[in-house]
Amino acid sequence: MSRSVLQPSQQKLAEKLTILNDRGIGMLTRLYNIKKACGDPKAKPSYLIDKNLESAVKFIVRKFPAVETRNNNQQLAQLQKEKSEILKNLALYYFTFVDVMEFKTVNFDLTKNYLDLIITYTTLMILLSRIEERKAIIGLYNYAHEMTHGSSDREYPRLGQMIVDYENPLKKMMEEFVPHSKSLSDALISLQMVYPRRNLSADQWRNAQLLSLISAPSTMLNPAQSDTMPCEYLSLDAMEKWIIFGFILCHGILNSDVTALNLWKLALQSSSCLSLFRDEVFHIHKAAEDLFVNIRGYNKRINDIRECKEAAVSHAGSMHRERRKFLRSALKELATVLSDQPGLLGPKALFVFMALSFARDEIIWLLRHADNMPKKSADDFIDKHIAELIFYMEELRAHVRKYGPVMQRYYVQYLSGFDAVVLNELVQNLSVCPEDESIIMSSFVNTMTSLSVKQGKSVQMKSSSKSRLITLKLRLSGVLGSEIFSLNPILVLKRMTIIGVILSFRSLAQEALRDLCSEMRFLENIWCFSPCNNYYSVSQVAMNVYELSSAAGLPCEIDPALVVALSSQKSENISPEEEYKIACLLMVFVAVSLPTLASNVMSQYSPAIEGHCNNIHCLAKAINQIAAALFTIHKGSIEDQLTATKISLKNKTKKTLNLCWNSDLAFRCTIVQESPFLTMDLLESCFPYVLLRNAYHAVYKQSVTSSA
Repeated sequence: MSRSVLQPSQQKLAEKLTILNDRGIGMLTRLYNIKKACGDPKAKPSYLIDKNLESAVKFIVRKFPAVETRNNNQQLAQLQKEKSEILKNLALYYFTFVDVMEFKTVNFDLTKNYLDLIITYTTLMILLSRIEERKAIIGLYNYAHEMTHGSSDREYPRLGQMIVDYENPLKKMMEEFVPHSKSLSDALISLQMVYPRRNLSADQWRNAQLLSLISAPSTMLNPAQSDTMPCEYLSLDAMEKWIIFGFILCHGILNSDVTALNLWKLALQSSSCLSLFRDEVFHIHKAAEDLFVNIRGYNKRINDIRECKEAAVSHAGSMHRERRKFLRSALKELATVLSDQPGLLGPKALFVFMALSFARDEIIWLLRHADNMPKKSADDFIDKHIAELIFYMEELRAHVRKYGPVMQRYYVQYLSGFDAVVLNELVQNLSVCPEDESIIMSSFVNTMTSLSVKQGKSVQMKSSSKSRLITLKLRLSGVLGSEIFSLNPILVLKRMTIIGVILSFRSLAQEALRDLCSEMRFLENIWCFSPCNNYYSVSQVAMNVYELSSAAGLPCEIDPALVVALSSQKSENISPEEEYKIACLLMVFVAVSLPTLASNVMSQYSPAIEGHCNNIHCLAKAINQIAAALFTIHKGSIEDQLTATKISLKNKTKKTLNLCWNSDLAFRCTIVQESPFLTMDLLESCFPYVLLRNAYHAVYKQSVTSSA
């Protein structure tokens, strides 16, 4: 996409545009709810269905917006008794319409060519025009306001005029966008390379070996790159909205630019309708033909629309069906390869996001057209295999979530090892660069160069006294472990596992809450607080932040509830130093007890459930959270304490551990994955990656053999 659309004076408006877009989506929700409420006799405002007020409502609608309230009109007399209740109950509706009017005004001051905002604005006006009761609601409210306060609401004249002007919203907007057609058409034409490439047939995808990791083994480890990276997983539905609505608003370019006309035709041939908001749809061909039929000299454009409509009805359904068929096999192959070689998520992350994006687009297209399809091609819109495609999407999504640290480590190293070098060369070769910008660019280079895997997980390495503490715990583990820690490990580990199950259940509930909130725009802003919950150092301020975060369902490095519970267990007869030693010994005790736990037949790792049969995978969460809570209370180093739990196996012989080695390694890997304080580098320093990989392969083979 072109980057020359925004003028220098517009480049600092990004924050305002983001706020406006979010505000527009919020108003779309409010308008949609008003439309649905007015369409439901049970939810409709009572004043619109009251038989006693029917004549008054019709009179207001007929005279709208110039309703004369000074005269003692008998038709409006009944409203006098209800004016207070009307003001109270219709205020929410009225001021929603006022907000739409304000959005329209601000929009032209800031965003003449910003596509998303233009589409949101267009959708708002179309949805507003579909609320049939809008004149009645606005007129009733203003009449009640004038009877109560002696004057009309100050927004009413402009609001009333806007409602009248936008009876046919697209026709009115076509007139308003004439001054902005150049900037809008430039933005749309910048899609000339992106949209056609995203809109290829399944045969073209198949011939290009799209999304295949094994088609070119020699380049499997090369990072996937693109000059238009953000566009590779941009919503196809969004691009079609830009093109359809954009070229309707600046339709003159269709007669003078072949590229614009080709984009327009391609979009018209791909879909029969667009989703405005939720179940509100826009029938493309009929609306475009109705608008162009009254424009002189547009017979060719009308013929284009009719031809594209016929092509969409005849071929779009089968084309998208074949795409879904291709994506099922492509996503299956991708998920299979990544489950066996998760390290490929680093260089091939783009493939995963492209696959998820393509599948999402096809599912959305099918859902959008299933209820708005021509009857003669109904078979193309019934897909019995859609669940399989969704299953593979969920599998890829699970891989990304599970191996997020792998991807994170790869790109942190990529930033510091490649991007920082290239950026530094570009900065050095800049011929003219203002001093303030030069300082910023140099800061970018220094920041990227100093990135490390540790910073990828927000870990602050504290090297002082770490080696001495690890050595001490190794000695405790090696010398005293076989004697002191053999007293009753099972009881302690059972209690730890119970705590882990409780914490894991809460994490699942929080994850479900996050998924729910991500689908509700008005709740999304709560996640903006997430980066702040790990910003503060361990102090009372940090605990207050963690309490707020935990109450909102955000994950925290330190569990405030667990800190409070453990703090209440402190004994008055034991000094703080002794309490601290007991906490350290508990973690060492857990570390040297893991082999005993892993040797239990019920501790066998099951790849089918990605866990252990006796729920000891929940123990990983308990170890991390209890360690964090204990050493928050005792003001110790959480990372140093957890480090010691990783290395107790180094003094064991292979003969002792050959039965439980694989399950134990898999479990230790789980502890690191669950921990916000540990990295895979630390685990690999004790157990090379090949051992971890072989351990997972071994438990997988053992599981397959057992099930057979």
